[in-house]
Amino acid sequence: YTLVGDPSIYTCTGGAFQGSGPPTCTPNACEYQFPDGQGVSHNCAGVGTGLTCTAECGTGYAYASGSSAQTFTCTSSGEFVGTSPQCEPEPCAALVLDEAYRASGCGGAATGESCLVDCADGWTLQGSARMYECQASGSFSGTLPTCVANQCTEGIPVDSDVSPEAACSSLTTGQTCTVQCADGYTGSSSTFTCSSSGALVGDRPVCSELICPDLTSAVTGVAHSCEGVGFGDKCSVGCDAGYRLQTGSSAQDWWCNWDDVAGEVALEGTWPECEALLCTDNFPSSDRFTDNCTGVATAEVCVVACAAGYEGESEVLSCSGTGSLEGTFPTCAPAACPAGSGSAQVETTCAGVTLGSSCFAVCAEGYTGDAEEWTCGLDGDSLTLLGTAPACDPLPCLYNVPIGVQYEHDCLGVGTGGNCTVWCAEHWGGIAENFTCRADGGFEGDLPFCVLITSTWTSSTRTATSTTLSSTSATVSTTSATSSTSVTSSTGTSTRTSATRTSTTQTS
Repeated sequence: YTLVGDPSIYTCTGGAFQGSGPPTCTPNACEYQFPDGQGVSHNCAGVGTGLTCTAECGTGYAYASGSSAQTFTCTSSGEFVGTSPQCEPEPCAALVLDEAYRASGCGGAATGESCLVDCADGWTLQGSARMYECQASGSFSGTLPTCVANQCTEGIPVDSDVSPEAACSSLTTGQTCTVQCADGYTGSSSTFTCSSSGALVGDRPVCSELICPDLTSAVTGVAHSCEGVGFGDKCSVGCDAGYRLQTGSSAQDWWCNWDDVAGEVALEGTWPECEALLCTDNFPSSDRFTDNCTGVATAEVCVVACAAGYEGESEVLSCSGTGSLEGTFPTCAPAACPAGSGSAQVETTCAGVTLGSSCFAVCAEGYTGDAEEWTCGLDGDSLTLLGTAPACDPLPCLYNVPIGVQYEHDCLGVGTGGNCTVWCAEHWGGIAENFTCRADGGFEGDLPFCVLITSTWTSSTRTATSTTLSSTSATVSTTSATSSTSVTSSTGTSTRTSATRTSTTQTS
C-alpha cells in the first residue's frame, strides 16, 4: 500500500493507545502475472492489493471443454495470483464472395487464421491473389483481387427453329440471354447462361412449326391441298373438278411463310387460271319440260319449267364438277283444257280433260246429229279443244201444242229452242202469247186469255155481253147488265165496262 499524507502517531496512555486515527493508505496496483493465454482477456489493469479481477475468453474465442472464467487476486508482492482459462479460437462465418472469386482454405478458418482468395473459373486474374484473415468479430477481412470475366464463344443455339437474342453472342461468364422460337414456330423461350467453361448452357426451347390458316379461295374453279400446312412446307393449287387450266397457265405451289408485316404465318403463291367446262349430262329430255340449260358451265344454274300444256313448279338445276346437271326435275302433269262455253245445241264430256286426252261433243237434248271426238291439244302455246263441232238439227216439239177452238197458232214444225205465237181465234178476244219449244219435246208458255164476243140490241139500249173461257177447262157465266159484265174463270176474274144505248132489240 502507499501512505497518503503523514503517518499517524499513537501514544500509550493509561494502558491504551491514543491518536488521530489510522493513516490513509491506498493499495498498490499489481503489475506482474497478469492473466494470459490464447484468446484470454481480463479487467485486471489497475487492480490493487487485495482486490480481484476476472480472466475470460475474449471475442472470437470460446472456453475449452471444462474451462470457464477465472478470478485473479492482486497480492502485496505486486503479482496476480490465479489460473488463466483455456480459450480456443472460434471459426469465422463462411466467406461469401461473388461468383467471380474463389477462396482457398477459408472454410473453417478460426480467429487469427488466414486464407487465399483468387479468381474463379471463367474469370482471369489480373495482378495477384489476396490473403483474407479471420477476425475476432467472426468475419473475414481482406481486399478482393481483380478478376475479369471471360467471354463465351461456344454453345450458342443455331438451329433454324430457334432465335437467340443478339446479346447471346457477347456474353461473359455469369451473364444470361434469352433463346426463343424463331418466326414461324411456337414454344416457350429459355434462358441460357455463359458458364465458366466458356460455353452457353441452358435448356433448348421445344419449338413446333406454326400451321398456316387454310387457304380460302376467292377465285372460281380453284382446288388445293392447302389445309394444315406447316411453316416452311408447301401445298398445291390447281383447278377444281369441272374446270381446266387456261392455255399458258399451270398448277402452282404455295408456301407457308412468315409475314413480317402481319407478324404471323400465311400461305403465299400465285393463283392458276381456270376455266369452267360445259355440262354434258343429265339434261331434261322429256317433252314435258322446257329449260335454258344449253351452254351451262360448272357452278352455273339453269331453270327447268313445265312445257306448254303441262303444269307444275319450276326447278333450278346446277352444273356440277362431274359435268352433270344436279337437282330435281319438276313434276309436270298434263294441264286441263278450258271447258269452253259450248252452245245450246252441243254438249261435251270435256270437263277436266287434259293434254293429249280425248272427249266427245254430242248434240244436246232436243237436237239430233252425229257425235264428234275432240282432243285436248296446243294451239301455239295455248291449250284448247281441237275438233269439229257436230251438226245438230233441232227436233220439233210434239207435246203441249195449244188445243181449243178459241186458239190459233203457228207452232207446227217448230223445233227445240224455237218460238211460236198463240192468239185468240175469230170471234174471240185477247192478247197473243209466245210459246217456246223445250228440249224435252214440249212447248212452254202461257195461253192467252180469250173471250168469246156476243152482241144484243134493243131500240133504246145496246148491251154487250162478254164470255170468259179459261185456257183449260172453264166455267162460262153470262150476265146482262146496263153497266158491266163479270167473267169468272179458274185463273182469275176480269171486269169489262160496256156501253148502254136504248134501241130496238136485236140479237146477233
